[in-house]
Amino acid sequence: MPNWCTTSYVFRGDENEIKDLYDKLKSFTSKERISNEFGNFWLGNIVNGFGFDYNEIPCRGLVTYFPETEEDTYPDRLELSTETAWYPMTEMWDKIIEKHYPSITYVLIAEECGNGIYINTDLTGDDFSTRFSVDFKLSPKYNPLCEYGFYADCEEELIEMFNNIFHRKYKSFKQCKKRLFKEFKEKKYRDKGYFLTIHKYRESI
Repeated sequence: MPNWCTTSYVFRGDENEIKDLYDKLKSFTSKERISNEFGNFWLGNIVNGFGFDYNEIPCRGLVTYFPETEEDTYPDRLELSTETAWYPMTEMWDKIIEKHYPSITYVLIAEECGNGIYINTDLTGDDFSTRFSVDFKLSPKYNPLCEYGFYADCEEELIEMFNNIFHRKYKSFKQCKKRLFKEFKEKKYRDKGYFLTIHKYRESI
């Protein structure tokens, strides 16, 4: 049983190419073209629809979000999400774009916590601004806004959240990270199952 990686993509390009990509993806996922365990939205249906061999290109997973109508997209922008085994399966999209859509590029944000995969290729943050994911279990004396962790777009936001949660006055991410990690290594925290983990998103696959 694999760990499942959630990935969101934003494709941008020429309006006609984006429309064609949308129409074909909708067509290729409208029925189960090939018998599989995922149904209509299996990525292999898409790989096959674009003329590639699903046995040669990783496609174990499915589309979990796709706009219902063309009106739900922008003329030059298409967003979709997938759930795939272990890691983001970008090879299929690279091959499809290379063969059919010379104007289209894409960015993605992916997370698979079991293997520590945290990726955000959107360097400008126009579509995906998240840069940090924080997981924790804290002592009841703290009252975080979210029980199990939070996301942050930058170091300044991260520091502000930690200062609010722990009632501190950290000035820098380096200071904040060093002191909190040291604190959570203490036996009194570990014995009670308290932990704190900071994941920084990589900028490339």
